[in-house]
Amino acid sequence: MLYTIHALPEKTGLFLHIDTEFTDVPVHMSLLEELSMNCFPWDTTHYCPESHARIGWTHDGLHVLMYSREPRIRAEEKRIGGEVYKDSCLEFFIGKADQPIYFNFECNPIGVMHIGMGTSREDRRVLDAYPAGMRVATSLHRGAWWAVEYVLPADFLWNEGKITLKDGVKLRGNVYKCGDASASPHYGVWNPIVWPKPDFHRPEFFGGMILKENKA
Repeated sequence: MLYTIHALPEKTGLFLHIDTEFTDVPVHMSLLEELSMNCFPWDTTHYCPESHARIGWTHDGLHVLMYSREPRIRAEEKRIGGEVYKDSCLEFFIGKADQPIYFNFECNPIGVMHIGMGTSREDRRVLDAYPAGMRVATSLHRGAWWAVEYVLPADFLWNEGKITLKDGVKLRGNVYKCGDASASPHYGVWNPIVWPKPDFHRPEFFGGMILKENKA
C-alpha cells in the first residue's frame, strides 16, 4: 500500500482540547487521506474498534491525528517511555525508505507517549522526555471517540532518522491500534502483518509513504 502525506499550510496548529470531545475531523485535516486500522491479524476477542489516522506535513514537522471509537478506555501509564501499549493506545511507526532506522510513537488517551528509535524491536533507544519543540494534544472521552494529535519536529526527524520534510521524500511506516491490558486485548493495523504472534515491530511489513507538496 502507498499513502500520500500531503502538505498542510505552514504554521498549522493543534486542534484537539482536553475539555472537548472529538466528534469530527477538523477542516484542515479532513482533506488529508485517511488511514484505517481495520486489519486485525491476531483477533481472539472479536473486539475491533474503528480507528483511523491522518498525517500531513509542513516544513516545521509531521502532523499526526489519530482517533478511535471505544466505549471504555484504559489510561493508566503516566511515565513517558513507559508501557503505553498496555493502555488504549494509538501508534505511528515511520522511517525513511532507504534507511534501516525507524521511529515508534505510541500514545495513550491522556497524551503520555512511548517514543523509540532503532532498526528493530531489540535495537531501540527510548526517550524519557519529549523531543524539543514537540506538541501533543488529546480529546475528552465520554464513551465514544478519543483522539490524539501531535507534531513531530523537523529537526528531530532529521537528526535522529535522516528524514527531510520536502516534496517527493519516500518513507515507510504503519499505524496501529492496541490495548494489551484492556478489557478486550486487540491489535489493529493499516498495512497487514503476516506473523504468528502480535508484533508491530515488523518493518518488513511497513507500507510505502511519500511526501507531496500539493496543498491538501
